[in-house]
Amino acid sequence: MRNSSLPILLFIVLLLLNSCKQEVELSPTMERVIELEASKGTYWNSILLTWKPVPQASMYEVYRLDAGTEEFVLIATSTQAQYVDEFEVLEQPLTDIYYKVRAFNSSTEFGAFSDMAYGYYTARSYDVVLEFGQFGQSAGGFDFSEHVTLDNAGNFYISETSVSNSSIQKFSADGVFVEQYYNCGSPRAFKFLPNNEALIACSSENTIKVIDAAKNPIREWGGTGSGDGQFRYFRQIAVDGETLFIVDHVNHRIQKMDIYGNFISKWGSEGLADGQFDNPWGIALFQNMVVVSSDKRLQFFDKNGTFIRSWYFDNVMGLHDLAADDEFIYVAAVNAVLKIDEDRHFTDRIGVGDGGAIGLALKENGDVVVVDTYERKVRVYRSNE
Repeated sequence: MRNSSLPILLFIVLLLLNSCKQEVELSPTMERVIELEASKGTYWNSILLTWKPVPQASMYEVYRLDAGTEEFVLIATSTQAQYVDEFEVLEQPLTDIYYKVRAFNSSTEFGAFSDMAYGYYTARSYDVVLEFGQFGQSAGGFDFSEHVTLDNAGNFYISETSVSNSSIQKFSADGVFVEQYYNCGSPRAFKFLPNNEALIACSSENTIKVIDAAKNPIREWGGTGSGDGQFRYFRQIAVDGETLFIVDHVNHRIQKMDIYGNFISKWGSEGLADGQFDNPWGIALFQNMVVVSSDKRLQFFDKNGTFIRSWYFDNVMGLHDLAADDEFIYVAAVNAVLKIDEDRHFTDRIGVGDGGAIGLALKENGDVVVVDTYERKVRVYRSNE
């Protein structure tokens, strides 16, 4: 009698063998990619992916989530432990885009997929609406200009620090030279104060001078040194009513004083630890905090100088002047102005590729004013959204 169960058993055995064979073929043979990171608004038209290299991996596969099918799709291979996903059509600025990566040398030599990581790009949302300036070592020219301030009429006041033209230069709202508004040695910060007064920080003398609307001297204070109320080179100054927060550049500290020259407090010392500075430069008030730029860090303090947090930036040449409104911090970072929200999300890189952003100010209408020290230009950017 024929045993009808044998073909069935044979079929099951073959099926199991084939399943085992497929499982062996599909099992990862290399280490899994770990530490996958994606840039979040660092670049206006691309997302940088980085991960920890896998030993023996000569190739990696990069997958991006397709929002329509909700499946990960292979978009590229890379021989390095990084990949730049550049977008020609910028349809999704500030939208989270998800990625996975795996090591893949061949169909039999590959690793398991990494965890997901997400990033986003910003797209260009600011246009140049005004540009003025040219090289010159006499009145109206720029040789080494740094800081900028605006008055209520929209006039520009530019700190020109060169020896031959050391002055605060005034330009109209249209960028036309008006006058050398005030002369002093290596002027840095220039600020308007209550009661139609103005303040100028003169670095060559390490003194702060206050003048009236007719530019007559009212008072001055300071002097060279490291004592309270003494200075060694200025950068930006932030004004909070009748209180000043002064960047004491070479003393690696912030001095808090009133507008009459009375010392209140100080904080900071030379170093890279929290609350320390390496030649601090920019300062701004943001959401009741004092924000200071130094080396490649932004540090946040309360108004008494108590340290709150620090943000470090890898891919910058340096951090210089700061400005802020209710929602964003603006950072002059040479290649661009970084626009960052309170959660450290990059919402824009203004002026990418236009030159060197050093000086910075905001107009009341939200326009961003940039002093390009190296190309001797002032540019005004306006949101196109």
